[in-house]
Amino acid sequence: MGRSTSLLKSNLIIRSIFSVRAHIMIPGLILILQSFHFVTHSSCKFLLFQTLEIEAELILRKISQPESDYCNPNTDYDEIVPLVEDAKKKISDLKDTMTLYSEWKFSITSSYHNLQKMQALQSKVEARHDVWATLKMVCGTVQSWKDTEFSKFDTMVASEKIQAWAQTADYLRGILPEKDRILTKLDIRIDNVSKFL
Repeated sequence: MGRSTSLLKSNLIIRSIFSVRAHIMIPGLILILQSFHFVTHSSCKFLLFQTLEIEAELILRKISQPESDYCNPNTDYDEIVPLVEDAKKKISDLKDTMTLYSEWKFSITSSYHNLQKMQALQSKVEARHDVWATLKMVCGTVQSWKDTEFSKFDTMVASEKIQAWAQTADYLRGILPEKDRILTKLDIRIDNVSKFL
């Protein structure tokens, strides 16, 4: 009974702290949980770390739904880029917090938490951001080229940019889902502009 009450109190504390997004204060949070003997329960010692990991998974799931605006090639990139930038920042903040917690854990137990799953989640979120950011860059740059006088157009600079975009697309192909519709749109835009040089 005492153990169940302790776990309940611990979960309530975690939820209240996450509700105000103060989870970066990991060491202080641990001290609070220790007062309820939370960290002494082996079955729950990784709950904080897993909670952060779950939050990261939810971010990735939100921006990876095939029917969502994040994966719809008809979405206005001017509207979606700020949203994926926000997701990228959130995942980065979570990763920093988890790294801090892992280092703090090492100072106590001489063992780190495994961050491989979190690194994979972060990579996928960043890839979703990068494909949209690159698409926006390609479209904006091509439009500026159309507005440039022919005598002032530098084909060498243009070729270098196109090559860099193609390299970015190739890199993202190894992270994003197969036949990703945003990446396909990016490939088409790069291919089309390449034909004019």
